[in-house]
Amino acid sequence: ATVNGTAEGGLEGFVSGLTLDGAAGLNADFTTYLSTASTDRIADVTVSGGNVYVAGSTGGTFAGETGRGTSDGPAARHGSD
Repeated sequence: ATVNGTAEGGLEGFVSGLTLDGAAGLNADFTTYLSTASTDRIADVTVSGGNVYVAGSTGGTFAGETGRGTSDGPAARHGSD
């Protein structure tokens, strides 16, 4: 499986893609971390059109972003494009 990103510390949010393979069971296709040095949580997940959308909360700041308070509400899309 491909692992995208790294665990930065604290509690981590992550998304994993799985494929059911009959007799062999589940295969992990990918895992993507949504991670800061603080606590990161995914509160909701939905799948639409081959994309995975997640929303949650973080006490930290994601790389390239600016935090706006003690806790922020990130949303992210993981897709094939």
